[in-house]
Amino acid sequence: MTTCSISRRTQRLAQAAFLLLTICWTNLSSLAQPAPADTTSAFASRDNPLLALPRHLWNFVMYPLGEFTIHAERSRLPERSLDFFMNDARTFGVFPKVQFGGETGTGGGVKIFHADLAGRRKQMELGYVYSGRRRQAGQFQYLDPSLAGTRGYALLSGEFLKTHNQNSSVNASVRDDPTRVFAINQVDAAFSLGWRMHTGRLAAARPFVELETTFGWHYRNFRADLGGESSLTDQGSSAGAALLPGIGEKLGYFSWGGRLVLDNRDHRPPVQEPPHPWFGSLPGERVLNVEGMFYRIRNTAYATRGGRVSLVGTYGSGADDVRFFKAAGEVQGYLPLFNPGQVLAVRGRLERVFMFGSSFAPYADLVTLGGGKEMRGFRRGFFRGEGSLLVNVEYRYLIWDSWNAFFFWDEGQVFDRFDEVSWTAFHSTFGGGVTLRTASRLLVKFQVGYSFAEKPLIGFSFAQDF
Repeated sequence: MTTCSISRRTQRLAQAAFLLLTICWTNLSSLAQPAPADTTSAFASRDNPLLALPRHLWNFVMYPLGEFTIHAERSRLPERSLDFFMNDARTFGVFPKVQFGGETGTGGGVKIFHADLAGRRKQMELGYVYSGRRRQAGQFQYLDPSLAGTRGYALLSGEFLKTHNQNSSVNASVRDDPTRVFAINQVDAAFSLGWRMHTGRLAAARPFVELETTFGWHYRNFRADLGGESSLTDQGSSAGAALLPGIGEKLGYFSWGGRLVLDNRDHRPPVQEPPHPWFGSLPGERVLNVEGMFYRIRNTAYATRGGRVSLVGTYGSGADDVRFFKAAGEVQGYLPLFNPGQVLAVRGRLERVFMFGSSFAPYADLVTLGGGKEMRGFRRGFFRGEGSLLVNVEYRYLIWDSWNAFFFWDEGQVFDRFDEVSWTAFHSTFGGGVTLRTASRLLVKFQVGYSFAEKPLIGFSFAQDF
């Protein structure tokens, strides 16, 4: 009996020693070998196989998408596709421009840009969309990114919009009464002076601080094309917005305002060694080696830490009793969760338009909620009022190293006075989607949102909202 017991103990010790040596040899061998071409294993979940089953199913179904984005990153496909529309120096380009829905309805146009006017780094951009004689939009920008070689910049911009589209948000098509259609002609011109804390090669790797002041001129011609000028009855408008302030009047006014942005999303201090054994190959983890230090380029398309704070204030005044002050504050935060690539993203925003005496803010300048960027289960401009309160919560799960799934929950409300804000006034929407990206940019985001008032809304975008 004793002999049998000793041999079993010896056998168990031998098995444990062999397992330990195997683990050590495997780790040492992996360090000696080059990095694998596919970096998926860097983000592989260490969960129980049963718990990881959804991820494996996603990978199996969406494998071509992951492979495409990895290929796009390594082959610089997004940049190379632009070469067809740009000169050899990549300073001038003419691009086709397509509009899907929105203020003008579906249409097409052109975008022209020049990134080095007269060889002095001045930048110009001009865009135009045509969707019919009564549906057009255009934009213009001229940027001096470094005034007299300083951290200051100057921006001259302009926009015009002409609508006659029942689905646009600014023209206030009414869901409960489709026989009422409104339209607007509007022009905005602005001159901005700003200052940034960092410029140059490492600016994208450091925390971002920006101060800006803007002077502008604005024109509004809001009218009823069908159904008269009586007050709205749709459930998304506050009492103030339902009165359609400024309808039937041609209004012009000037504005002055300021903006402060503090942004340290995805910022990490520089290190003396490469921060990752697969460094330089993971989407979103680009690194610069400057004077022996490695700086991570901040990936604001998929931030995993840090946050952003912005404060904006604008005063507008002009003829016909237009006089108001519009203020907005927004906070974003990003918290890494259980495994690498899993993030809880939170955004909160408070916005309010203040009137003076018997003056008013034009209908198009009131606060709106709804659409693919905020209350994502409602159509654009579904809610409109003199103020709004918005909370977005989003859980992002990195399925593949070049794409991720996300699930969101949005809460928001509009109001005219702060004493109207209450827990019961919030409206909810939830849904989810998939984001595809490369190391330097977001390729596309697909999402589905659901709310009490709409059928599930399916949309896509080419920008990360927060």
